[in-house]
Amino acid sequence: MGYTFYNYNKNKEITLEEENEYSITNERLKDAIIVNSSLGTKLMIKDFKKDKDYLIKMGTVIRSNFGHYIGKCSLQKVYYDTDDMYFHNVGINICEIIESNSKQKEIVVRYDSKRERISYLKFQPDTYLLKVPKKDKISKYYNFIESAILQLITNGLQTNVMDLLKTLKPLINVSKKREHWRFTLPSKLIVNCNFDNCIYTTPKCKDKYKTDILEIMAENEPNEYSETYEEFIKELILDLPTLIKTKHSDLFIGLDYLLNIRQ
Repeated sequence: MGYTFYNYNKNKEITLEEENEYSITNERLKDAIIVNSSLGTKLMIKDFKKDKDYLIKMGTVIRSNFGHYIGKCSLQKVYYDTDDMYFHNVGINICEIIESNSKQKEIVVRYDSKRERISYLKFQPDTYLLKVPKKDKISKYYNFIESAILQLITNGLQTNVMDLLKTLKPLINVSKKREHWRFTLPSKLIVNCNFDNCIYTTPKCKDKYKTDILEIMAENEPNEYSETYEEFIKELILDLPTLIKTKHSDLFIGLDYLLNIRQ
């Protein structure tokens, strides 16, 4: 699979050095899955079984007759960063995701900032994902991570990214027991609903944070369905007022409740 790399400054000619750099980056990302920015929300659940059963069996917004049950799995997520959280501070999340039912794990590099991207990048890819053998160490894929970061931070970083990657350490661990549903709503909105029992821990302290979360991800194009999606979330919370919106990222939740770093 090949990718096209764009120079957004139309008045600037691409130099031979830049062209060579793009070729190297293209090679390092050739096996990656590139994911466009999407519509998603995390909602805290007060009573996991009671609230899940209500929404699926009796709720007016998502019901079992609109969709179907996908299955259960367990997930382990490990977020990495430097000691001074350099990558988090520039809006980059680096994560490993290990699913119990899979023979592989995913290495995910994502632009994930509280600051919205500038207009021409708003609906452009914000995630690079690589599937690798479960036993492989993340250090084996530093070239992939570096290339993905340099694609997501379009004006580059004024530092040696590889040197920083060599100092990566686990920052937040997340364990999830998940029930996965998929709904096709009358509005034509298609949403994946993950009901998750979550445990957040960090090597920096012995504290543990537990919560139940309904994670919703829309399959529709965000630029076409953003208003429909926002209306859906409003109706869902009206349907079950005990649902509470929380941080959109598991990393942000862990930082908030374990390290007291507010986003």
